[in-house]
Amino acid sequence: MKKKTFLAVAVSFALSAGAVTGCADAGTKEISSSSRETEETSQQETETEKEDDIYQGLVLYESSSGISLYMEEGFTEDSLEGFVCYFERDDCAMNCQEETFEELQNAGYSSDMSLEEYAGLIAELYQTGTEAITDEYGNVYIVYSQDIDGANFTYYDFFDKGSSSFWSTNFMCLTDEKTSFEDNFKLWASSIRVP
Repeated sequence: MKKKTFLAVAVSFALSAGAVTGCADAGTKEISSSSRETEETSQQETETEKEDDIYQGLVLYESSSGISLYMEEGFTEDSLEGFVCYFERDDCAMNCQEETFEELQNAGYSSDMSLEEYAGLIAELYQTGTEAITDEYGNVYIVYSQDIDGANFTYYDFFDKGSSSFWSTNFMCLTDEKTSFEDNFKLWASSIRVP
């Protein structure tokens, strides 16, 4: 598959899905850091060791926007209007969006909703016909397919709630190849960090 195809898919996704208010910039998961010393430093070292084990063999990608995640090698970062970050390679792509609590409230929705409720709202508003799933990593996401320019694509849209925003990270691939990507997408989504 050519790079141009995934760029077209990402543009289509930006115009048709991903945020309640339709004016998302982009984003990923917000992970809080600890400021306590002794006990939490030890806990962080243990978590880092576990993280190193689970992501062994993967490449750490650091977006120019400050977002980082582990994925297989071969991805390149590109800029795409409406997204905080966008990475692609010949067979799949990934993008991130952010929707602030203020944007949600201005659209008439509560920022107090859970990730599952937010994912359900996205699924309902964009008529994906799917429900929120929670996987073994604790990721909350929805999966749906869409035909674009004669090809069928499957989207795995992962959600997280930060201190002032909901974050959406979308991985996409050809539907015929989704079984070979599903486990990777879940693992990669579990590694996402924002500044």
